[in-house]
Amino acid sequence: MTTTVQRIYGDDSGFPSSRPIIALPDITTGLLLDYNADSLGAVGAAVSTWASSAGALGAAANLTGGSTSKPTVVAGPNGHKAVRADAASSQYLRTALFGSPVGLPLTQVVVVRAAATSTGSIISGNFTSSSAFAGIRRISTGYDGGAGATGEIVNGSSADTAGFHVVTIRHGLNGLLRVDTVESQGVTGQAAPTLANLPRVTLFTNSAANAQFFGGDIARVMMFSRALTNADIASLHSTLGATYGLAA
Repeated sequence: MTTTVQRIYGDDSGFPSSRPIIALPDITTGLLLDYNADSLGAVGAAVSTWASSAGALGAAANLTGGSTSKPTVVAGPNGHKAVRADAASSQYLRTALFGSPVGLPLTQVVVVRAAATSTGSIISGNFTSSSAFAGIRRISTGYDGGAGATGEIVNGSSADTAGFHVVTIRHGLNGLLRVDTVESQGVTGQAAPTLANLPRVTLFTNSAANAQFFGGDIARVMMFSRALTNADIASLHSTLGATYGLAA
């Protein structure tokens, strides 16, 4: 005689269930800031302030300063808006200094389109030299991210300037740089602990605002105070890809 036994699973209702509990990716916990260009004015408007629409940093994350020549609002992907900076005009945006610098673990996400041949810092927090940064850069071979002198991760192609891309960097020992659906893993170390801290957030240039000016469009910036898992990052890319009409 064969006996069939139904497998029983528990859930948080207190009642048994015949269905397993599935852990969903988490793309909200630890959110520090969220810059969404859709919150800004009409296309063509100058951007002198860009408030974070969500996140634990609150008003401290608001971009309230930067260059005299201001970036502008432009039409972005899939009917959304973006912010365009001109590298030749040294345009950038930045926050005030935080009360306490933000340290690792850290995950940063941008929806970005680089101008043709443009290289420079897309988002940076502590970028005192070309080898000490906690952010995402556009370089001659694609994108790189990291938090130190010997631990950068490179991904992407310098030819990808026609459209927008979702780029994510997870800093730390289990570092990951994802450009759309392509992942590069490694370690983002730092020459000294202070170099992995973000005393403020700067867009379109290095944190000193004296070099590495980036030309291009940013539709979205998100930053998390934790190392998002690979599943979290894949889910976030899928969500942003659906929003902005990208294969991410």
